[in-house]
Amino acid sequence: MVKPLTLGSLFDGIGGFCLAVFINLFNLPTALFSSRLEIFQTSMFSMQGANLKINLYAIAFLFPLAGVCAIYHFFGETAWFITCVALAVISIAIHKWFIAKIAAIFEKNKYKRMELKVQGNHKVQCSKFKVQSKMIKIQNLKKIYNGNTVLDIDNLGVAKGELIGLVGNNGAGKTTLLRLILDLIQADDGFVESNGQKVNESETWKEYTGSYIDGRFLIDFLTPEEYFDFIADVYNIDDETLQERLAQFEGFMHDEIMGTKKYLRDFSQGNRQKIGIIGAMIINPKVLLLDEPFNYLDPSSQMTIAHMIQRICKEQGTTVIISSHNLNFVADISTRILLLEKGKLVKDLPNADGAAIAELNEYFGIQAE
Repeated sequence: MVKPLTLGSLFDGIGGFCLAVFINLFNLPTALFSSRLEIFQTSMFSMQGANLKINLYAIAFLFPLAGVCAIYHFFGETAWFITCVALAVISIAIHKWFIAKIAAIFEKNKYKRMELKVQGNHKVQCSKFKVQSKMIKIQNLKKIYNGNTVLDIDNLGVAKGELIGLVGNNGAGKTTLLRLILDLIQADDGFVESNGQKVNESETWKEYTGSYIDGRFLIDFLTPEEYFDFIADVYNIDDETLQERLAQFEGFMHDEIMGTKKYLRDFSQGNRQKIGIIGAMIINPKVLLLDEPFNYLDPSSQMTIAHMIQRICKEQGTTVIISSHNLNFVADISTRILLLEKGKLVKDLPNADGAAIAELNEYFGIQAE
């Protein structure tokens, strides 16, 4: 027999709903963000002590639940209902605070320290903007893992407005070089400069640098809209400007990303790749670094992103460095190609009108024999 609806049962239902809101919103940052925290610490941010804070946060989550049970037992349904509503309101506020806190971490993150000093050499013009000086300078840069030297570059300069293609076999040091330029890992020797400033001593270069290395740059428990809003908040981009910039990527997204109400973790690798690349480009960076941007994409999307990369260089004078195994795309869009092998820069090829492709094919043909 179904019991008639009473005020008490209505309160029970509302209280249960509020408790569910509390559990979901309060526990969401704990469950999901803590799983990403180690990645943030090692790749994007310096967050000493954050593990302890998150663990304490998770423990603190248990006390309100225990309190709710005690209140119901000792004080009855009315007190329980009031407590559940209060917890729901508090959890919504905490959730908003948590998202704002991550944004603050993005904005104020401190990159690892290392000594720098730089010189460069080449000046190849990609865009209509006159090349005036080096944007990226590298000298005596060395990275060693477990006694093995994985990167050793004596001297390298990248001019403003260049579009650089990094190529090489697996383990050549392409991703390591990008991570060193972004100061995500510490060099064992040498240094990197961005626009005349040492990346380990200044944070201003982060304001104009867009990058996407891999899926760890994403925040999996956000939707695409929340993720792009989050980036806009970090880079002080107003909503109208953000929407204008996102509109430029509508064809690239193919109606598969925006408005889907899906978390980033639920997208395919290809769409996650698109979201990461768009996130790096919507800030209109002066420097753009992309690692294997053509991975996971279908042929039409590969063509689209290749044209987008080339356009941002030509129209905005952006300095672009991409690494890729796709020699044809790299040769089609790059003004200069750097060939790495076992951590060494073995070829530095001008690429006017795709002139480097023959030499690259010959080199990798020899390597394959």
